[in-house]
Amino acid sequence: LHLIIFHPHLDQPSQLTFLESLVTLNSFPVDLIDFSGYSALMIASKTGNIDALSFLIKSGANVHLVDHNKGRNAL
Repeated sequence: LHLIIFHPHLDQPSQLTFLESLVTLNSFPVDLIDFSGYSALMIASKTGNIDALSFLIKSGANVHLVDHNKGRNAL
C-alpha cells in the first residue's frame, strides 16, 4: 500500500483504484507498518492524498497508530 501511494507514475485516481483492489478484493491489511514505522494512512496524510485517506479510514485504518521515530500519527 505504501508504494502505491508514493508511486511517482500513478495519479491519485489510479492510486485509489490499486488501493481498493488490494484491500477490498485481496483482503490486504490496511495497518501494515513499513520499515520506517509508517502506515499507509500516515503516508497518505503526509502526501495530501485525500481520496486515499478517506478510503483507508473507511476500510478500518487505525488513526491512532504512531510512527516509530517521533511518535506522530496520521492526524
